[in-house]
Formats: sequence, C-alpha cells, structure tokens
Amino acid sequence: MQSTRDPPATDHDTGQKRFMETAVADETDVDTPTGFTPLGAVAPLAIAEAAGSVMRSSPGRLTGRMCMRITFRERPNKPARFCNRYLSSTILAPDAGALGNSVAFSAALDALDAISLIEGFEGRTPHVGTVSADINVRRGEQLAFLRKINAPHRVKPGQRVRLRVTMQRIRGGNLTKTYHVRIPRNIKPGRRTLKLVGAQQSSPDDALLELLLEGDDGEDVGPGPTRLNNLIDEIHALGRWDGVTVRMGGHGKRAFRDDDLVVTGRAHATVRVVKKR
Repeated sequence: MQSTRDPPATDHDTGQKRFMETAVADETDVDTPTGFTPLGAVAPLAIAEAAGSVMRSSPGRLTGRMCMRITFRERPNKPARFCNRYLSSTILAPDAGALGNSVAFSAALDALDAISLIEGFEGRTPHVGTVSADINVRRGEQLAFLRKINAPHRVKPGQRVRLRVTMQRIRGGNLTKTYHVRIPRNIKPGRRTLKLVGAQQSSPDDALLELLLEGDDGEDVGPGPTRLNNLIDEIHALGRWDGVTVRMGGHGKRAFRDDDLVVTGRAHATVRVVKKR
C-alpha cells in the first residue's frame, strides 16, 4: 500500500487545520497495468481539497505555501522534497469548489508534476512509501514591488553589505526593510549599477496551458533519469526560487528571500566597487 498524508492544511490567520489521509494500492510490482498510478490521481485531489477547504470560505486574494515530501522504500533516509509559494488575486471559478481556489489549484498541479516524474521514471521502478504535504494559506496577496535601494557608496567584491529596500505593497503603501546581500566576488572595480530583480510570478492559467501543451512542441527532450538519486534531484528541482536576485557587471546571484512577502519588480542603485586590500 502507498499512503498520501496531506496534514496539515493550515489557515494561517485563524490556526484552523484540516487533516486528510488516504491509502492507495501499490501496483509497482505488477508493472502498473493501467499505465498510471492511483497515487497520481489521489494525491493532487487530496491536496486541492485540503488547501481549498481549510478556510471554510473562498476568498480570491490569497497567499499560500506547500512543502511536499515523498519517501521511497529504496531510499528511506533520502526523501524527495520541495517547497513553493503561491499567490492568488481572484477566484478561478466560483462553482469549482476546492479547485476554484487558485492556491489549491497551483499546489495540486505541482503535486501532479512530482507524481508524473515518478510515473515517467525509466529506471527500475521505485516503491513510493508515503507522500505528505504541509500547506499554509493566508488571506490577502502578500506581494510587494521594488521601488528604491539605499546602498553603501563603496563596496568590495564578495563583501556582505546592508541594503535598505523600499517596496510598495500591492494596493497599499510603502514600507522599507533591511536585507544583507553579498556583492558578486568577480566584479571588477569601478562605478557599477547594483540591480535587484524580484521574483517572476506565473498564473494558474499559465501552468494549466503548459500542462496541456506539454510535449506538443516537437522538441526532443531526451531520455529521463534512470537512477533513483537523479529522480529525487528532479523532484527537488520543482521548488521555485521566489526571492530576489542581485545583478552587477554581468554577474548575478541570489540576494535574499523575504519570508512574509513575495517581492517582485526591479530597482537599482549606483555604487563604487573598490579593490580588496
């Protein structure tokens, strides 16, 4: 038997939790005669149901986060896992139940992607032990746009500097927060533009369109992984960086990630890079 455990789905604002647990038949040893696993049908729907019903309402503007963890019998101490954040600005469909919740819909699509990687694995078929998901949903879009950077006038390559970043909350006022960012190590001396580039947000419609058109572009994507460790790495890669990157002089790297806000947009400041002594 395989089990999907999707507790808890948590309403961040009230602390209300929704627990769900489902067991499905493991058909691995009979080569999955239907061509797809029951887990692939059950897990995304269970996640959508938990995330879509925990609030006992259907607000359009939401922020959510899901962390998914998949264990394999062959690698009990090396689970595959990833975490993603989601934003919602509107109800997808008022009569769609749990799937009308954009956060629930996006989380379910990510779960489907993970299970699909397992179903398409070309090596010795692994045995899935458990699939668990931890989902947190809160009311309101926790989104902010980059507006201004206050940076030190002089910086050194590889130095960790303090930036005061002014942002505008969506449909709200400005706020300023301080972040510590490391200057790229290979930057050359001179006057440089320090750019912060926020996360790129995709909509559920984009994800659904990609799902529908997948494999129809005529491109040869090549063979999939044949080793379980590589499959685990592919599932891990489903986690999307939703933080801010720093770019200077043709170099770019991750700068910071705000735990409370998804930060998007762009801002820049001019600094002088000096040599290390």
